[in-house]
Amino acid sequence: MILGLGVDLVFVPDFARQLEVPGTRFLEVFTGAERRAVERRVADRRVDSGGSAADHYAARWAAKEAFIKAWSVAIAGQAPPIAPSDVVWQEIEVYSDAWSRPLLRLHGAVAREVTRTLGPLSGSTGQKPGPADPKSGSTGQKPGPAEPNSGPADQESGSEFEIRIHLSMSHDGDAATATVIIEQV
Repeated sequence: MILGLGVDLVFVPDFARQLEVPGTRFLEVFTGAERRAVERRVADRRVDSGGSAADHYAARWAAKEAFIKAWSVAIAGQAPPIAPSDVVWQEIEVYSDAWSRPLLRLHGAVAREVTRTLGPLSGSTGQKPGPADPKSGSTGQKPGPAEPNSGPADQESGSEFEIRIHLSMSHDGDAATATVIIEQV
């Protein structure tokens, strides 16, 4: 069942200007891993991603905003568990699986509050644990990066359901966009 849908669109030229402001700290909303991923994509011309660093950062920013919107829809009728001004944006991290598909990894207060309000997050591949080894979270798929959304926060919800977060990002011309769907599994 779909719990929430969020979409965000970023006008890349304005976003790029914000990144270029002397003394800006805006890049600090991205984790070190996110910054390195952008640098690799821009440097690796074999990747058919095109775009500048601003394009890639704008898409990641759109993903973070789209996640907050999807979460807000999923908890409609409740006050936001984290005030918008208190969101630590690095706690919403965009990364890629082994096949370069974008995923979200939640950390800290964001992970704890999502688990408390919606239920625990499913494993790294976005799939429920397979029958081969349900305790390990193994899905029989090629492993991706370290398990996201795992740890103590996963155990704090009394929900019998898990949630899965789906992410799609794109950039073209002056626009970068992201869509996030939060699904109950």
